[in-house]
Amino acid sequence: MIENAAVFISGLRRFRGVNVEVIDGEVLVMNRSKPVVMSRYPVVEVAKEGMAWDIIDDATGEPARLVAQQGCGCSGMKRYENDSDYSGTFPGKK
Repeated sequence: MIENAAVFISGLRRFRGVNVEVIDGEVLVMNRSKPVVMSRYPVVEVAKEGMAWDIIDDATGEPARLVAQQGCGCSGMKRYENDSDYSGTFPGKK
């Protein structure tokens, strides 16, 4: 679980101050103060274990990259590289 996280979808911060956990092929975005799921995203492919996933964006219905990083995300998304076995189309942020 990533506690007190910022969640970026397609490079834009959508949540901050949340907990993020991956359970049964879904990324769960949870309220930090109550164990309530705020959003859930089915994982299409893992891009960076424990940090970045290809998902279907519930707002657009299109494939997107979800990145969860500890902190508020106020200075933007941190750099990362996709895992070596990633076969999708989204690049990591270098």
